[in-house]
Order: sequence, then C-alpha cells, then structure tokens
Amino acid sequence: TDAFARGEFYIQDEVAQLVASLPAPRPNERVLDVAAAPGGKGLALLAAEPSIRLIAADVALPRLAALAGNHRRLHTAAGIVAAAAERTPFTGAFDRVIVDYPCTGTGTLRKHPELKWRWSESELERLADQAHRLLAGAAVAVKPGGLLVAISCSLEPEENEAVVERFLATASGFRRTG
Repeated sequence: TDAFARGEFYIQDEVAQLVASLPAPRPNERVLDVAAAPGGKGLALLAAEPSIRLIAADVALPRLAALAGNHRRLHTAAGIVAAAAERTPFTGAFDRVIVDYPCTGTGTLRKHPELKWRWSESELERLADQAHRLLAGAAVAVKPGGLLVAISCSLEPEENEAVVERFLATASGFRRTG
C-alpha cells in the first residue's frame, strides 16, 4: 500500500515486538542487534524509544540489503554493519545486545507446522551449539552492567535453558535476570 511504501508501519509478529519491552529501552541507550535482519526487533526498540543509538549487524549481504531497505523505508537512524555475531568487532560498548539466534522454531509450529519435519536430534544439537557460539561472541560487546538479551522461538529446553546455562557456566560477569 502507499502507507507501507511511505514507511508508516512495519508488519511484525506480536511476540517479536516484546523485545522492546523486556525491559523497555532507556533514552540514548546504545543497542547492538546481532543477526539483525530483517530488522524488526531494532525497529520495535526505535518505536519504543526513538533516541536509542542502534547498530544492526548481520553477516549475510542479502539480509543486510533487506535490513537497510527496511530502515530506509521507515526513515529510521541506525548504523548497519556487516559482522558475524560470533566475532563481533565491538568490545564493551553497548547497554543492550540482542541475540535472536537460529533454532528449530518449535514455538512457531502453529503457524508453520511443516517445521516438525525439518529437524532432527542432530539438528537440535547443532543449533544449540550455534546459539552458544553466538551468545558468547556477542557478549563481548556488552558493557559492564549492560543487558545481553537472548531470543529463541523454540520450545525445546536444549535451545533455551540449556543454552543459557552453558553460557553462564563459561562467561564471567553475567547472570540471569528473567
């Protein structure tokens, strides 16, 4: 529609919007969104608090193009960087770092029932290992006292609680808050 083309709205799942309220961003907060494309979580944060300073990173160039296009269409200010979460170029600079890591997606089976045929136990293990690597890599960008927000759309404990517990056992200076 014309309203969409003018950047008057962004279509996003209701649950994905929660990142902007858990907890709500503070004015001028520095936020790094790794694996950010297509940009919905960062856009939700900007809608909640337009003064945040957002850096959106992704490793895939086609995904970066989609991310940049969404920010351009919505007239938002964000730095867009080609970077892998596992090897973020930032150290201790951000109040909040968001990691929406790849997973089996079992929490979306109602909308995507075909997913149950696409994963196996070995895939579950591979994705959990990848999630841990992404969290560990992105954690270096969190400043002391900042937030590392881990997001998964899986219902599997191996991809949620186990990933967080494994991360906390290997990373100093972090604790679970929620």
